[in-house]
Amino acid sequence: MRMGFFFQRSEEQRLVSFFSALFSLLLVFPGDVEESATHLVLIREALAAVEKIDWRQRDNKAVVLIRALKILSVATWEQYPYHIGEPTSCLQISTRSSYCGVILVLCFPAALDSNDVLFKSSNFFLSEVNDLASEVLGRILQEIHMDEENNALFELLECIVCYGNLNENASLATLALKLWKAGKGGDIFIKKVNMLLPGLDIEDRESNLAILVSKIKELR
Repeated sequence: MRMGFFFQRSEEQRLVSFFSALFSLLLVFPGDVEESATHLVLIREALAAVEKIDWRQRDNKAVVLIRALKILSVATWEQYPYHIGEPTSCLQISTRSSYCGVILVLCFPAALDSNDVLFKSSNFFLSEVNDLASEVLGRILQEIHMDEENNALFELLECIVCYGNLNENASLATLALKLWKAGKGGDIFIKKVNMLLPGLDIEDRESNLAILVSKIKELR
């Protein structure tokens, strides 16, 4: 029998913020090239911790997994949007509740290479990341509610259109359209999508992303 950790509904949002910050840290946390990307092992351990929590609000768990999926997508970029700063960089992640308090402070020496440098052009690393991302997406689809408005619907739609490679994986465009149809009945969902679409950088008007955005606009 699986033993889980219980949190009040009001405290779960702190956990969402905590895991989001933790995944962001692990993106640049230097892995060991000779040990098969140890930071991916740490991400797997963090994902395992997510499973040990008995989430009272199911879409909170889905949102945490989507935040992990975003970081895994960024992990495949040739250059990360942020790096360990100079000189010595410290990052503090904290969450507090009536059940527990966690403060994580990590400091790095100056000029420490991040994983976009350490694993540059590593096909093995990219394969590991893509396999883990596929696993996480599968877990998200098991958790997400497609029959009611919730935060996870928009978060996953945003993740797909902003971070996914729709040209190489057309099924992502199909999933995004399905998410749009599931959430379009909600006013908040519609407002968020209307704010998202104009900011998308679409260079190829024949791309799957351009076709997806066109379909969404037609269905509005």
